[in-house]
Amino acid sequence: MQDVLGDKMKFRDIILYDYLADKTPFKPYIKRDFKNYYIVIEFTEKDCVEIYNNYSKVMSKEILGLLNGSYNIVGSDNCLYNLTQDGLSKTDKNINFNLLEQKHYAITNLRNYHKHNKLYAKSVMQKEESHIVEHHTFKSDFKKYCFISTENNMLINYRFKKSQKDNSPLFVYLHGGNGMGIDNKKPLRIFKSHGLDELLLNKNCSILVPQAPYSDMWNGMKPVNYIESVVQLIEVLCKENFIDKNRIYVTGTSFGGVCTWKLITKYPEFFACAIPVMGAFANCKEYDFELLKNMPIWIAHSSDDKTVEIDSADECYNQLEKVSAPVKYTRWDEFGHGMSGRFYRTEPWVEWMFSQDLSKR
Repeated sequence: MQDVLGDKMKFRDIILYDYLADKTPFKPYIKRDFKNYYIVIEFTEKDCVEIYNNYSKVMSKEILGLLNGSYNIVGSDNCLYNLTQDGLSKTDKNINFNLLEQKHYAITNLRNYHKHNKLYAKSVMQKEESHIVEHHTFKSDFKKYCFISTENNMLINYRFKKSQKDNSPLFVYLHGGNGMGIDNKKPLRIFKSHGLDELLLNKNCSILVPQAPYSDMWNGMKPVNYIESVVQLIEVLCKENFIDKNRIYVTGTSFGGVCTWKLITKYPEFFACAIPVMGAFANCKEYDFELLKNMPIWIAHSSDDKTVEIDSADECYNQLEKVSAPVKYTRWDEFGHGMSGRFYRTEPWVEWMFSQDLSKR
């Protein structure tokens, strides 16, 4: 790559969490992390090729398509640069990149986001009496809905793609922590970034992608309320869409992996199988794994995951082995907390999953 301003020149970029499927490749370059909003990365010109490749790895296909392989970054000379696969070029635009201002901007927006989240949920729950409310969806097979759980006083936005055939299975995907909110967009972006839409394209199944409400989850509301609400939603969907209740499959990554463990340990006879990816089970040493001895479970984790330690995954696998449960374990020593996309794309879990049926246990 042609040298622009020498080794002392540094570049920065803000990447919204909305656009990130995984921030792991950017960890060496993260200058600030305003969690659940955006990260600020800082790098030199020699890192530009790797940064460009990282953009392509972790951003959703929708965003990559809009950007068309071109990314705007800011130099320490406050000039705007254009980064493409061919190299780095300087534009005639000037940008004042002040981290203190960006921090204030992030905190203000995050507070407004939480406030809007609560007001939105409250207003919809007051106006709507039905359990499921459909929203307008623009050019997508995954229709927008929200589910109102009166028992848990919770509103859950979700995407749902209905199978063309009756009595088909249901695939449930639970997103990681960066998918929380009320936009009903981020979880689907993450779902697609893992290639799950392509892997399931020719399968006759309905697909559910719920979104955990961020402010409720981390400001007093217990995660079990979310878990119970998801099960209630599945029950309603099964009745209204002729879903085969013997073939309900669940998988989740990171926070979604945690929720997957919570779902199957609380409702061991509800799911035909489960695939927790990078998910911790906090109470694994106290849990009676005899309750899961008949459930097919495929665990996936990596020993170098620094975000969610692998210890509980190892413990769960050992306990399931002791009770002769039909358990599989993909245990890698690389890829860290960014292993999920590679796991979904390379392991033969799809055929394994669709072979599972509650009625055959």
